[in-house]
Amino acid sequence: VVPRHGDAAHVVDVTDGSVQRAFAVEELGAGGSLAGDEALHAKRLVSGAVSPKGDFVYLLGGDGTVHCFAAVSGKREHALDTRAPDALGLCHHPKQNVLATFAAAGGVKLWRA
Repeated sequence: VVPRHGDAAHVVDVTDGSVQRAFAVEELGAGGSLAGDEALHAKRLVSGAVSPKGDFVYLLGGDGTVHCFAAVSGKREHALDTRAPDALGLCHHPKQNVLATFAAAGGVKLWRA
């Protein structure tokens, strides 16, 4: 998952560099109730990860919310509030159903994906 300029993310095939799926900032706002600058900050993409089986794409917004999308349909399945507005990134465990988020303050949180 490659965040682009903070407003979109591309899932890229590492073998040939082709874009498999693109996610735009507007998709993060689905069901949201934020307005103005807060909404723009919340929709900024900080990091992303793909589940080991490729079923889900996880995107971390600038407000610390992890958005879970179905990889095939692109539909947002779930949103997780990490309560870390200074979140810097996330990664998925290669074999288990666990996500890790980490923040600028040095905190690391583990989540069941």
